Amino acid sequence: MYPDKIDRMVLDGVVDAHEYRAVSYRTSLTDNDAVVDAFFTYCHAAGPEKCILYERSPQAIRLRVDAIIDKVEKVPVPVPFGEHGPMIFSKKLLYELTFIMTYKPIQHFPDLATMLFGAEQDNGTAISTIVNKYLPDYECACTPKQPWLEATEALRAIGCSDGDAVGFDPEYYNAYLANMTAQARFGGPFWAMYYVRCSHWRIRPKWRYTGPFAAANTSYPILIVEPRYDTVCPLVDARKVHERFGGAGLLVQNSYGHCSISAPSLCTARHVRAYFENGTLPEEGAECEVDELPFIGPVGRASSGHLVGEDAELLDTLRKLSSAVPVSMPWR
Repeated sequence: MYPDKIDRMVLDGVVDAHEYRAVSYRTSLTDNDAVVDAFFTYCHAAGPEKCILYERSPQAIRLRVDAIIDKVEKVPVPVPFGEHGPMIFSKKLLYELTFIMTYKPIQHFPDLATMLFGAEQDNGTAISTIVNKYLPDYECACTPKQPWLEATEALRAIGCSDGDAVGFDPEYYNAYLANMTAQARFGGPFWAMYYVRCSHWRIRPKWRYTGPFAAANTSYPILIVEPRYDTVCPLVDARKVHERFGGAGLLVQNSYGHCSISAPSLCTARHVRAYFENGTLPEEGAECEVDELPFIGPVGRASSGHLVGEDAELLDTLRKLSSAVPVSMPWR
């Protein structure tokens, strides 16, 4: 909106504003299944001591998880003594929690393995612990919360009002839902709720910004940072935004999860620091590796204990930052 008023700006985890305005988000989950695939890959690479679902190959782990899903779909797991009252662990809940856990694979994949193993073994205690950790408001209640008490109401109010006015068309929605589900097995059904909620949003702003979502030049070049496989903000969107803003820089972090902070990388942190301190942009085509992997833990110099001083402190700070940033669940 104001390209002449930008000093230093980092965009981390980028969505295509055209999709936001259209209230479609059709590209958001482009890489979501790749993040799920990383669960099988790293579970196998880490071995049985670090992943409770370990099998002889990533494909074997996938088949085991598919069998668990089929089991839960046919016979949901009763949890009579859940922390917030009795509950039924259904396929819907399994899918939703899996989707949530793709946001931060390093932190959440071990819990995903615990949840799936609990479902496989009909262990209600393990399931209840995971559900309470990720959905603390999930409880047995006959009366739903009043709409104004919903934690994500502001997001809907802003997003739906910013977007084009849409009406609910069952035929369009069925095709839209099928497309989103085909794009992302676990996340698609939940992400598609955006359209439903905005189609029932009747409040329209007196004025809203409709573009352009580009600028030949900004008063200072923007730095775009993007994981190679982001849960809800794909690299393809980041590349589109990069092309639209003249002089912008793009740094790709070879990681899985939402935004670069979901995986600590000293390389990325140094680039961001250099940008804010002296305005230096990464070279074209720059990529950064990470210092920690799901299930496996620290890698490279971080695994050898050779990090000292500023590097050790910076890596510890990155880990704390990742833990502190909450996961937004706009579909709930």
